[in-house]
Formats: sequence, structure tokens, C-alpha cells
Amino acid sequence: VVNLGALPARAAAGKIALIPAVASGLVAEVSMSAEASVPLAARLLALGRKFGWRVIFTGAGGPIDKRLRASLSAAISYMESNGLARSVIAAALGSYGIGVSPRGPFPEAPPEAEGILQACIAALANQGSRLLADAVARRPSDIDAVAVLGGLFPRWQGGPMFQADRQGLLVMRADLIKRAQTAPQLYAPDPLWDELIANGQDFGTMNGAA
Repeated sequence: VVNLGALPARAAAGKIALIPAVASGLVAEVSMSAEASVPLAARLLALGRKFGWRVIFTGAGGPIDKRLRASLSAAISYMESNGLARSVIAAALGSYGIGVSPRGPFPEAPPEAEGILQACIAALANQGSRLLADAVARRPSDIDAVAVLGGLFPRWQGGPMFQADRQGLLVMRADLIKRAQTAPQLYAPDPLWDELIANGQDFGTMNGAA
């Protein structure tokens, strides 16, 4: 996280988090106060383009990347506490493209891969929903961009919010409710799931409305 001390004193204070990407360039999460000026935002966008960054403006409570990674780590720790070896978990994630070079080769998927991957994707998507509800992320596509460009999620899988829509919000919400029986802090569905389902919407709808 780099303080923007070089910016004009009258501009609202902000922070910029630079997250190295595996695939290409950098994604820069910029958190600024509500009073931040339009010229300041424009300068940050210009700076991002100069260095080849994807600039994503966020609210307080991030960075998005840190919270996503914390949820993934929590899911891994939870599975380890239930008897799964870390090597098996790593192989499952690697076979999907999480934590490996996009050029491969990928490790062979273990028999437990499907359950491991679903547990991790559900945790990431639920954290994504919380990021939206907390106004840290402006739109689901920003969460997916951070996850992909930051090397957390494979580009060809679209991101955790894309995967939530792909699986169906009703299906993933039911999975979250089941998992929340033993790990509520990680899997208890954020209320946004119910709101979107009740309105016949999904996370992609929020992208269009943003």
C-alpha cells in the first residue's frame, strides 16, 4: 500500500494498493475518501495507464485482494482441520489453475478436487458478496478483475463472482447454507444473496447497474 503523499494537499487523502499479477501488468486498488475530487481520480487513472495498471476504485475496508486471500486461506485451514492434507488441497487448486503459472503444466486433480474447489469458490464468492454489501467493491466485475489480475484466480475461469452466476445463485446459496452449519463465519450467506435471488437477479446484473 503506497500513500499518495505527492498529490495536492487539498485533495482528499487516499491509498493505492499495488497487487502484482501473474498474467499481465498490475491491478491497482485505489481507496479514497468520499470527498476525493474528480481531478484526483483522473490523475490516478492517467498514472495507471502510464504504468499499464488496471485501476479499480474501492471503498474503505479493503483491499479487495487481501480480503479474498484471507477467505481462501480460511477455507484451506478449515479443510485441513477436517483431515485433508495441504498437499491434496494444493493439488486440487493447482489443477484448476489457482496458484500456478497460466502456462502450466498443472498438477493432476486428486479425487477430492471437486469438493475442495467448491469449498474455496464458495468462500471467495461469499466474501465477494460481503465486499459489495460493505461498499468496498463497486461492482462484481471489479472483484473478478482483482482476483484474476492479482493471480488469485485463473483468467479462463472468469473470477469467483462469475462462477457464482455460472453455477446459479440458488445452487451456491444452498451450498453455503449447508457449509455454514460447521463454519458459519466463513460460509453463512451474506444477505445480498437473498436480495438478488428475490429480485430475479444475479451478480452480473449488478455490473450492468453500476
